[in-house]
Amino acid sequence: MQRCRDGGGRVLLAVVAPSQQWLHALAASVLVTLMALATQASAQDRSIIRPGSAAVSAFSGTAKGAAAEPGETIDLDGASLRIFDLSSLDGPAAGKPVEARQPFEVLAAQIGQVFGLAYDDGLRDDAPSGTPNLYAGATSLHGIRVVVPGADGVAQALQRGAPGAAFMPGQFGEEAGGGPGAIWRIDGISGAVSKFAEIPNSGPGVADIAFDKAHRQFFASDLDSGLIHRVDASGRLVDSFDHGVAARPKAGLAEVKDDGKTMDISAAGFDSDNPNSWGYTQDARRVWALAVHGERLYYAVGDKADIWSVGIEAPGALGGAARRELEIGAESPVTDMVFDTSGGMYLSSMARSGAAAGRAEVLHFGRDTATRGWKRLPAVVAEGRSGGGIDLHYGYDGSGRIDPEACTATLIATGDAADAGALLLLMPAKPGQASTPARIAIGKGTAGMGATGTAADAAPLADVELWRPCGRQAVAAASAVRAKVEAAAPGISGAPAGGTVVSAGSAAGSATPALLNIRQTGDATCRAGQPCTFEITIENPSAMPFDGPVRLADAIGVDGLGRLAGVEVTGIDPPLACPPGALPLSCVAGVSLAGGASQSHKMKVVIPTGGGLAGVTAPVMAQNCFAAVPPDHQVSGLNGGGGPGGSSGGGPFACHRFTISFPQGGGCTLLPGQVKTKDGRCVCRKGSSLANGKCVAARQPACKVSGQVRGKNGVCACPRGTQSVNGVCRKPPRGCPAGTTAVRGRCVPNTGNGGCIAGELFVNGQCMIVEGCPSGTVGKFPNCRPARRTFHQPSNGSDRPDSPGRQGGGRDPTGGGGSTPGGPNGP
Repeated sequence: MQRCRDGGGRVLLAVVAPSQQWLHALAASVLVTLMALATQASAQDRSIIRPGSAAVSAFSGTAKGAAAEPGETIDLDGASLRIFDLSSLDGPAAGKPVEARQPFEVLAAQIGQVFGLAYDDGLRDDAPSGTPNLYAGATSLHGIRVVVPGADGVAQALQRGAPGAAFMPGQFGEEAGGGPGAIWRIDGISGAVSKFAEIPNSGPGVADIAFDKAHRQFFASDLDSGLIHRVDASGRLVDSFDHGVAARPKAGLAEVKDDGKTMDISAAGFDSDNPNSWGYTQDARRVWALAVHGERLYYAVGDKADIWSVGIEAPGALGGAARRELEIGAESPVTDMVFDTSGGMYLSSMARSGAAAGRAEVLHFGRDTATRGWKRLPAVVAEGRSGGGIDLHYGYDGSGRIDPEACTATLIATGDAADAGALLLLMPAKPGQASTPARIAIGKGTAGMGATGTAADAAPLADVELWRPCGRQAVAAASAVRAKVEAAAPGISGAPAGGTVVSAGSAAGSATPALLNIRQTGDATCRAGQPCTFEITIENPSAMPFDGPVRLADAIGVDGLGRLAGVEVTGIDPPLACPPGALPLSCVAGVSLAGGASQSHKMKVVIPTGGGLAGVTAPVMAQNCFAAVPPDHQVSGLNGGGGPGGSSGGGPFACHRFTISFPQGGGCTLLPGQVKTKDGRCVCRKGSSLANGKCVAARQPACKVSGQVRGKNGVCACPRGTQSVNGVCRKPPRGCPAGTTAVRGRCVPNTGNGGCIAGELFVNGQCMIVEGCPSGTVGKFPNCRPARRTFHQPSNGSDRPDSPGRQGGGRDPTGGGGSTPGGPNGP
């Protein structure tokens, strides 16, 4: 499977079918298409994890791209973790480009950098929910970045340790309460992120996580001490297993205790470019990948990748019959492992840079029935540097849908082709049948999850974890339970009668055209009773202009409490074409954007201390979600997850997660000019707004028409008795005096030239400059003057031929006053 992006920023994968024809298709570089990104889901089907979901971790990237250099900062809005839906393909898997739908992502600002991933069994309050939760461990495998406060107060990135140094924001999620030993929990239904557990760790981080379903517990490998920690389902650290002391002697090897070294970023010996200075425990006791199989925990040790196992005894402690399973002698540590239904073992190693550089491989081992040991089987070798993640996936039927009965028919591994960016490999892995070495080559320019889109910005993928309940009955049972749980889960709003419901947990399908894209950022922490700001960007992804009605909706949901009502909106700059008031809001408004253009709006709100938050004093996680959909659509479930919009955009809605904190003792703190409402909110009086920590008279923007004034209703209008004329308020003419005419709001003399000055011509009600004197004038432009005219004087009859004293007849040669031949005076 290959991962890349097309010109529209969509994530593309390449997939191959488990058949002999696949090899020929690979040689011919024939690729096939995965399911469409915009698959519509029902309003109640909001879970972010379902059968076929693939969770993928990766470096979030930096402000300048994915590969950090001195002076760069970690991109807090970059994704450290994303979930892709691989449950269906667009047709049979035969070797064509595949497009993966990405319904959810977690940002570096929320969890920092992570590597190891694991799902639980989905039990909630000891009852099945049909949807597991996802767990992610903090890591140093994407590098360690530190900063020190500068003289100007701005943090400066460091390569070497120094007094006062701290981990760079986005390294370990410390802003959200995390650290180097943090294990994060992502709710499989709502997408809510919280810290699940934290093991003692100075900086090397957590190598891997494994879930023990039989005892409902987790194991986590610690790169700092080499211990394997046991964590119960509530996140409590129970005990630990020391491989160097408890397991090595069982194989006749010398005991190796931890040397006690730690990562000290304040010491001059620390070098962010040298992993040997990061405080990793000794190689002989350094535990990497973990996997539970049968009643044993399998784990990889050291850069040479020895595979060990230890029995899981009742009630779940490690210590039974530790043994050395394999001596691989690899060039890189094994960072992930997985077992198929026949007991075959797949291993993935990751090539690290610097002192630990080496070759990365994907290895396959099966049981040797004769020796009861392990034998190596043909597998895929990832040339170059592998991302280090691996898992087994369902097979696919002829129509490209997952086959729940083929539980481990496909092998998926992450990788990093160093010159081409991140990719996913998908290869045949039928139980009992050796897989043929194969690798899908990709071209330049594949961007990683946190990358900006160029080949230089490519970021490697890390771990991958698939949710695959085995068998159709298991999948159907999980779906039925999930539907019941989701139906009872609180949403932002119910589905109103009529119209099409757009759920924030899914991308809009063909019935829900994504006319506009939404991106959103905002304050990381909002204090109840005080102003909080969200920045919402509406962008037109098309090259064609957009001008028409759109339904705009916004709401705030709190983890575990649901929608917040009565959230006061104190200002939107520039204003949206929706009446101000409170969240949640939904209105139809006109939006006009040129092709490729965008417009950002800063929304300020005040979260109440009462209402749905009454009695809450500890900080809680929440998210503000904004949507822009066609006017005949309704919006539901906006607190169901980050969605494809997230902070980086890409869909008709986006959610920004933040923390709501509360002042000590409850309530809010009054600022100068504020008053406290009955529900405990601190607000400015009517006609004033909060600025620089105090209430000031509200300032309205100036009216666009000169002379207009703003009324109490906030509408600009010309004073009574005047009207807007050419951008200026003027009194309309009531009738011009005799000899004048109204021209453009003023009375001008009737000169025949509309009151124009010399050199101008009055045409179609306006004066126009001419380059020569117009007809009827003489002189040299611009000094034109009216030409003198010779007027004809009427005849008095004395010049008639028949008049007395004149001889001859005929007409007057001048034609003036003469009679017509045959007239009454004719002969």
